[in-house]
Amino acid sequence: MRRIFIAALVLGLLCIGAPAMAQTEDDPFATDLVAGQHTDAGDVLVWNDDDYLYVKFLAKDGWCLAETHLAVADALAAIPQTGNGKPEAKNGKSPAVNGNPIPGQFEYGECYDPCVGSDTFMIPLDDVGRGTLYVAAHAVVQKPGGLDGLEGMLPDGVTIQVTFGYEGGPAYLPEVTVTGGTTLDGIYPGWCVNTGINIEKCRDYLAAVYSSCGDIPSGAIDHPENLDLVNWIINQNFVGQQGSNGAYTYGDVQRAIWRLVDDDPEHETYTGYDESRVGEILAAAYANGEGFVPGPGDLVAIVLVPEGGQVIIVVVPVPCGEGEETAWGFGPRFVEKGNWGTYFTYTVE
Repeated sequence: MRRIFIAALVLGLLCIGAPAMAQTEDDPFATDLVAGQHTDAGDVLVWNDDDYLYVKFLAKDGWCLAETHLAVADALAAIPQTGNGKPEAKNGKSPAVNGNPIPGQFEYGECYDPCVGSDTFMIPLDDVGRGTLYVAAHAVVQKPGGLDGLEGMLPDGVTIQVTFGYEGGPAYLPEVTVTGGTTLDGIYPGWCVNTGINIEKCRDYLAAVYSSCGDIPSGAIDHPENLDLVNWIINQNFVGQQGSNGAYTYGDVQRAIWRLVDDDPEHETYTGYDESRVGEILAAAYANGEGFVPGPGDLVAIVLVPEGGQVIIVVVPVPCGEGEETAWGFGPRFVEKGNWGTYFTYTVE
């Protein structure tokens, strides 16, 4: 998702340059991770305890981290820059000025292949000091396309909350809210997988995350071999389309999914479906969906296995990919012209 920082840039420079109060992991200081000067590719989160400063790079919206570079110091001049601490060439009497930042000389950093969704650094406060700290957070971000790119960014676990379907709605679970500070955070349409376990609305569940095109834990789904047919179905957008026996409903689609993946698809007492329309969906899936693998721009089912709740799938777009960009934690620029590298401040009390 691209955002052009115009008014936000002015406001951000006024606000982000000011020191932040000490934060916790549950309530961190946050600034955008800006790629290519104009694209919000994630966040940089900062918090501390009595002994350590924590800096977390968190990618989002399909972006991931190929490299991270981090410098933290008690003075801006202590961050590696061209001409560090040298005065302007005006008889050698002007105050020291900033130069272009040099991420390759930053003290902390990692490289990843394949790229990852997040990276966290734990820095002893005895090494960087307390009070106002200057933070330069640089990354090389990628937006890999295709299923491999998406699967490489999936977190191991998330927190989920579901809403229940309503007449004329888009899905059996019209909104599955995914949180937890991961690359999967968002709101997605969802479908139930197994009928023998309930899931409650407006309740948080911790859930493990799996790609429907990858390995699924034994016992989570009765017939994972049919997930290719499920992926084909969710890419046809049946809900609301006219079939031979009227418009397809989310109940028709849900019943078809149960028939494909669950050993007891009739256990569910839900009646919001038409058997003839369910048969049409299944016949089309068997005729066209064998071996279907979602590609860039398609939809893919991501399997969520909650603790104490029903296994569900959420429908997630497969990214198309946008190459590679350099990114910085948003704040004032080191120099007015040239390199657009930025820094921000954080206060440890």
